[in-house]
Amino acid sequence: MVEKTRAFHTATTDHTDTTKYDETTQAYTWWENSTTTDVLYFTGKQITTTAPAVSTAKNGSGSATTTKRYMRKDGTTAFTESARGIFSYTAYTGGQATKRIEDVKTNGTFPAGDDPNTDWGSPRMGMVLIVRLNTPTTTRAAPAKRRSPAGA
Repeated sequence: MVEKTRAFHTATTDHTDTTKYDETTQAYTWWENSTTTDVLYFTGKQITTTAPAVSTAKNGSGSATTTKRYMRKDGTTAFTESARGIFSYTAYTGGQATKRIEDVKTNGTFPAGDDPNTDWGSPRMGMVLIVRLNTPTTTRAAPAKRRSPAGA
């Protein structure tokens, strides 16, 4: 797994000179921490990404930002947490995303294996629900018949 990436903004021959690059780091937790023969030993549970701080001179806050991704045991993303602390939820059916909730209420009711408080220990609660359903359409409406102009 990638632990850090560096974007060099200034040419250098010294890769340790932190004034020459911006660094983004990733930290991981795993579903299984002790049994190396268990497939869940290699399955990420939470991925935390910390972006470099942007100075106030460059219209930034001067602070690094952190985002989090909470993964299911099958490797799909259940929840994401933005740098502003806003959670999103994605449900899957048959391998396809079927529901996306922005600003999800994390103390709500979720399918087994998707409870943010039980499965991931998420501390945030009480957000607003906005639901978008993405369901595949199996039938299409026939195009409207064109009328011929009067007198033609």
